[in-house]
Amino acid sequence: MSVDVVGETITGAMAAAVAEPFWSFLEESFRMRAGCRKLFPPSGGDSPFNLSNGASLDGVILEPGDLDRRADLEQVIAKVCGRFPELSDVRMRAVFSLMKRQPAFHQGFVNLEILFSWRKKKYFWVIRRPFVHKCLLPLIPAKFTLFVRSCDDPEMFNIKEKRFQEDVGPQDSLLLMHSMRPFVPSALESWRESGWVYLGGSRIFLNLDGTHPSRRESETFLFWPRLYFGVSPNAELPYACSPYLGSSRLRVRFTPIGAMKEWTTSEVLKKVVGAGVAARMERSSVLRLYGNKTKISPTRVIGNVLARFFLYATMIYDGNGDSVADAVRSHKLVFPLPRLTRASL
Repeated sequence: MSVDVVGETITGAMAAAVAEPFWSFLEESFRMRAGCRKLFPPSGGDSPFNLSNGASLDGVILEPGDLDRRADLEQVIAKVCGRFPELSDVRMRAVFSLMKRQPAFHQGFVNLEILFSWRKKKYFWVIRRPFVHKCLLPLIPAKFTLFVRSCDDPEMFNIKEKRFQEDVGPQDSLLLMHSMRPFVPSALESWRESGWVYLGGSRIFLNLDGTHPSRRESETFLFWPRLYFGVSPNAELPYACSPYLGSSRLRVRFTPIGAMKEWTTSEVLKKVVGAGVAARMERSSVLRLYGNKTKISPTRVIGNVLARFFLYATMIYDGNGDSVADAVRSHKLVFPLPRLTRASL
C-alpha cells in the first residue's frame, strides 16, 4: 500500500479552496434567512429551521442548485478551479448531521462532501464544520389573535352572570386551550409551552372568574397554582396571610375572588366592597383566555388589556399560627375589612 502524500496535500488544498465559496454563500443564506427555498420557503411553508413544529436539520442535503444565487456561486467556483490546472468535474453538497437534540436547541455538524478529478484521478474530501441551532424565543404551540373593535365601553365582554359556586351561566364563554398536557404546578418551565393571545384595538377590562375550586372554568391558578384537580366543592379557598400585627395575634388574610352575582345580591358583601365596586364585579368576562380547570393554559396576553378581580381581605385572630381563624363557641373570629374607595378616606 502506498500513500501519495504530495497528491493528498495538493488535493486537500484544492478541496478547501473550492469549499470556501460554498461556505460563504451558505452563511449569507443563514444570516439573511433567505436565498434557499429548501430552508426558507418564500410561501411560508414548512422549514427545517422551524423548531416549534418539531422540524430538524438532520439529514438535510443542500447542493449549489438549491441556492437562489446558484449562477453566482458556480461562476466563483469556476474561477477558483481555474487556478488549479487539470482540476475538473467538481461536485459538492452539504449534509447536515444532528448529534444533540432538545426542544429549543439542536447541535451537530455540516459535512461538505466534495468530489472532483485531478490528473485523471478521482478524489473525495469531506470538510466538517459544527453548527448550533437555537430557538431564542419560547416555543409557541398555539396562538390566537383577537381584534377588539373600537368602542366606548371597555366592559363589553363582562356579561356572564353566575353565582359563586355555579359552573354554568346564561352566556357561553369563548374558552381558549392550547396545551395537550394538563397543567402541572411543579413544572416550572410550563410557560415555555404556553400560547399567546393578542388583543388588539380598544382598551378593555376582563373580570376574572373561577375563584372557587368547585368551578370548572378556573382561573385561580393565576394566583395560587397548587390547586389540585377534582377537589371537593368545600375545599379551602386559596389565600395568603400577613405577619402578625405588632404584638397581637391578629393577621390580615387575603383571598382573590372573581366576579359573581353575590357582590350585588348579598347586602353584607355589598357593604364590604361598596355598591359602586360591586356593580362592576357582578358579571365575569366571556373571554376565557386560560383554559379550564382540567386543562389549564398559562396564556400570555399582549395588548391593552386589564384583568380585574377582588382581593378580599379579612382580619382574623390566629392564636396558633396556622393561618386559619380561631373559633370561640363555634364562631370563627373573622372580621371583614371594608374597602375604602373614596380618596377623602
